[in-house]
Amino acid sequence: MKTVSDKRIKVFHIITKLELGGAQRVTLQTLSNLNRELFSPGLVTSSQGMLLGEALQIDDLQVFLISSMVREISPVRDLMALLKIWRILRSEKVTIVHTHCSKAGVLGRWAAYLAGVPIRIHSVHGFAFSRFLPRRQRWLYLLMEKLTSRITTHFFVDSLANAEQAKRHRLFRRNNYSQITPGISLSQFAEAKVDVEGERKRLGISPDEKVVGMIACFKPQKAPLDFIRLAGKVVERLPESKFLLVGDGELRGEIERLIRKLGLKSRVILTGWRWDIPQIISMCQVIVLTSLWEGMPTVLPMAHAMKKPVVATMVDGSAEVIRDGKDGFLVPPRNSEAMAERVIYLLQHPEAAHKMGESGFQVVGKYDYPLMVSRQEEFYRQLIARSNLRLSLIAKRGTPPPG
Repeated sequence: MKTVSDKRIKVFHIITKLELGGAQRVTLQTLSNLNRELFSPGLVTSSQGMLLGEALQIDDLQVFLISSMVREISPVRDLMALLKIWRILRSEKVTIVHTHCSKAGVLGRWAAYLAGVPIRIHSVHGFAFSRFLPRRQRWLYLLMEKLTSRITTHFFVDSLANAEQAKRHRLFRRNNYSQITPGISLSQFAEAKVDVEGERKRLGISPDEKVVGMIACFKPQKAPLDFIRLAGKVVERLPESKFLLVGDGELRGEIERLIRKLGLKSRVILTGWRWDIPQIISMCQVIVLTSLWEGMPTVLPMAHAMKKPVVATMVDGSAEVIRDGKDGFLVPPRNSEAMAERVIYLLQHPEAAHKMGESGFQVVGKYDYPLMVSRQEEFYRQLIARSNLRLSLIAKRGTPPPG
């Protein structure tokens, strides 16, 4: 049941698509747990996405679906999405717009600026202008971020690495950023009741086979083909090992072709998207992440919450979660050989793997989602206070506030 909505602060989150990803989970955690006595939350997103049903079940949440909101650059559809977001924000008289991901980050902030929304926040879950992209595409994304940064009130960054990257490209001004570590529901993982034996049997994994898993969308950023290459190298040394690749996406066809080419059809299991992530993690001896760039991937604290060691690429926030050699291993991206060596070591040394898993579990408490939500609420209140003061000073000078 709603409280008196006209006295609450309208906070609308905008995200491109509610697929099964870390940024999407963080967005829904925030919207579910914002203080309803202070804030009236809204969500603007695509009309597609596996987590859309979950969003529609959140109590006291306004949801607006935009079919023209797509990840790919499409001038006509992007303009349509911009106009629809602008109409929504202007009609709803929103106080704070909080955007996530690159496409929604650009469209949402410009729509908010044109609609006169006073506070425009963007959460950086990794920047799209990665060095692994073609040069023209990289510079186009950087230009869009630079232009949009000029109308951004405040940034939330997942990792200090993202903050340093933004500073190098002069995206921040007057230190208008704060780090807010993404949160997960620790109890969902640490206290999960799982049937490991039953699930292994359902997937055709024998009791003596070691399992290595990766959970990621099949898109270039996550480099899932590197996971398949890693699997091939590990199987050469440890033929009894199996690999779970959990997710789906645009690279699925290429993944399947590489599996056939390397003769790994009996060794690699593509599960598709799975909702029971604790069940998946519990079956694995090692969790892997082959990303080329990241914000701060939530799958890493998920693994730590279940006392599993991790082998991940040394990129952005991953290097801030994993303490190399203590609770996992970090390897340069695109180095399947080095990642395979670390995985083989952990599979051959279960005591070392157990020790690393325990070490990660000792520090995972800082990723519990209530901490994330409370920090966001505090910054919302601070930005509102600053905005009201600024508008008050402008009014006293007799000049109209900016649109």
